Amino acid sequence: MILEAFAPTTGLAFWGVGGCLASLIALGLRLQSTRLWMLPWLAAAAGLAATEAMIHDQPAGYSMLALCGTMLFGMKAVVGAASVRSGNAPLPLLPWLAFAVLWIGMRPKPFHGLGGPPRKGASSIAVLGARNIALGVLLLAAAHWAAGQGHTLVAYLCGLPGISLCVHFGLFHLQVALFRTRGVDVGPLFRNPPLSRSLSEFWGRRWNLAFSEMTAVAVHRPLRGRVGNGAAVILAFLFSGLLHELAISAPVHGGWGQPMGYFALHAAAMTLERRLHLQGWVARLWTIAWIVLPLPLLFHGPFRSQVIGPLLGL
Repeated sequence: MILEAFAPTTGLAFWGVGGCLASLIALGLRLQSTRLWMLPWLAAAAGLAATEAMIHDQPAGYSMLALCGTMLFGMKAVVGAASVRSGNAPLPLLPWLAFAVLWIGMRPKPFHGLGGPPRKGASSIAVLGARNIALGVLLLAAAHWAAGQGHTLVAYLCGLPGISLCVHFGLFHLQVALFRTRGVDVGPLFRNPPLSRSLSEFWGRRWNLAFSEMTAVAVHRPLRGRVGNGAAVILAFLFSGLLHELAISAPVHGGWGQPMGYFALHAAAMTLERRLHLQGWVARLWTIAWIVLPLPLLFHGPFRSQVIGPLLGL
């Protein structure tokens, strides 16, 4: 069932998407020093359009991976050029490949240190990542057992945290450890999100810092001086919603508008929380409620049935 959902069915879908990804990586290296800020955006948009044309009739899981890969490499080109415009030197070939292909984060600057003295803390991060993967595998095993017994809700309640532990808190931690041993000063991109005391803290300092780095560089900072900080934050959330529509709704050809609704709600909630000045357990409860309760909008029914379900044996 997993292969049916995540394997390409045509040579064009496999080799064509691979060629598109390779082209974006090469263009990103070349466009670091461009003075035309729009060129990386055009490259990212062209790559996305080409990928969508090649995977339109492909299984949902493969379509998701192809679109996410295209967006990732396209945005690498955008943030690479933005980094140089802000005064940093462009990355040479090998550091660029390490940053663009092997690292999920969106800050090119630390990769100038590639090949330098090892950074501290790699071992402890690697141990934590391995532990999280082991726990995630146990939860995924429990999810498959529950799916086999017909307990769909239990399968999702075990499976979704299991996937996150394996990938977000496992594989990505191992990436951090590897690069720190090679002199790159990077840190975990997922930092104890349950400790968040506000939505601002959750999105800005604890959950998926790669995404927050990207939206800060690509949307928030360029627009902040023109439309004000509050409006720039809202536009950054709407941009996140658009990318999640492409990653979640487009592969399954359904559920349109729901991921955007999730991020629009969070933009409104963050605007409101600045006025409430919540503290203590009330602030924690507020944050958890906003993250968890609207999740069915983000992971809507078509996505659950066509992408997550096959992973869990449903």
